[in-house]
Amino acid sequence: MVMFFKPQKQSVDRYFDLTIESLDGHCIGVGKKNDRTWFVPNTMIGDEVRVEKKETSQKTGTATVQKYHKKSELRCSEQCCHADKCGGCSCQFIPQEKQIRAKIEGLKQIFSKNVNIKLSEPDDIVTKSPYHYRRTCRLSTYFDSKNGELHLGFRQKNSHAIVDITECSVLKECMSDLLVPVRRFLNSLSIKYSIGHIELTAVDNGIFMLIRFAQKNPSPEDLDKYRMFCESNQINGYFQTDETFEKVYGADHAEYSVNGIKYEFLPNDFIQINEEINKEIINHAIEYLNPQPTDKILDLFCGIGNFSLQLATKAQQVCGVEIVKEMVEQAEKNAKLNALQNVNFVRYDLSQNLNSCQTLFEKYDSILLDPGRKGANEISSFLAKSKIKNILYISCNPITATRDFKILCQGGFMIKKWAIFDMFSNTEHVETVVLLSRAK
Repeated sequence: MVMFFKPQKQSVDRYFDLTIESLDGHCIGVGKKNDRTWFVPNTMIGDEVRVEKKETSQKTGTATVQKYHKKSELRCSEQCCHADKCGGCSCQFIPQEKQIRAKIEGLKQIFSKNVNIKLSEPDDIVTKSPYHYRRTCRLSTYFDSKNGELHLGFRQKNSHAIVDITECSVLKECMSDLLVPVRRFLNSLSIKYSIGHIELTAVDNGIFMLIRFAQKNPSPEDLDKYRMFCESNQINGYFQTDETFEKVYGADHAEYSVNGIKYEFLPNDFIQINEEINKEIINHAIEYLNPQPTDKILDLFCGIGNFSLQLATKAQQVCGVEIVKEMVEQAEKNAKLNALQNVNFVRYDLSQNLNSCQTLFEKYDSILLDPGRKGANEISSFLAKSKIKNILYISCNPITATRDFKILCQGGFMIKKWAIFDMFSNTEHVETVVLLSRAK
């Protein structure tokens, strides 16, 4: 009888030693053991660690650090005292240039796998300070009914628990300085148990705070306390419930400027979190699209006009499309504020069937796409069949972006240029700008 040799699968103990050899696109450490690739958070290239196995597949596995035998010399010191627990940013121990390189290599792998494209090195790599760059944030809250205390901060890593933070090294310093006073003030309110979250924004005309009440409206006494807090700390105060959005103290709107264009918005409107990187992306968008005085450009997911107004200073006509009614109205106000008569805004749900918009799209030479993390699946399918020549796609989610790029490339588009921007330094996230043009 013939006996066939069948190799035994190598088992991996629950605990084992590992040397980290590289970082993946999310800045998670990668090591190899027993023909399996292991992904280990909170590790850096060169770390020698004892890990605990968590999950495995045929070729890969995840593990967590139990002990650092030796920490890599490539590590840098963390500037935040909450960095070991807080999930707000997870990469402070990784030098900025290593973070960016890991994200670039991660993008190349995703493009190769999802789009079957060998992505070149980016035409531009744009970084600014990795600290105190964030001008907006949403702070989570948790009311402990046992001791009557409201906790304020960011979510703990891999948990729904709230880390009470006293400072934050990625927030603008004026916002970080407010964290302790804000927590103290919130705990003085009679309906602190009803607070859902807090939003802070620091722009050209000051700091804005928005309190989101989940269950009931604040009492007159609570509003008086809020007003006094805003006045003593020189901030602008708002609150929001399911039924109302109201100013308590200060300016009627927030504002920022880029390249001489002024933008007004309300504290519950979306703006890009990184002021310096936002300006760089705007300037690169203008450079890549290279709008001429005869060009007509469509700006999809336009928000309050962040790109539309800038493009309107160069092109013949710009149209911005956005689903949120209040942001469309704000964009129209911003166009008037800047005396731009060659830009208009339309409210439309770009996730719906777009066949009825065929004539609208035929009027334009180029399109700027800046969708949220869900990407632009429906619009990409539509554009792939259109006569549009150029698309500038701005993305904060490589997974949904590559899904959309696959559709566009199958429709005849080619990637001409791309850039990476360190919008979210010290986190796993990244912003990309990609110019696609129809193959000639």
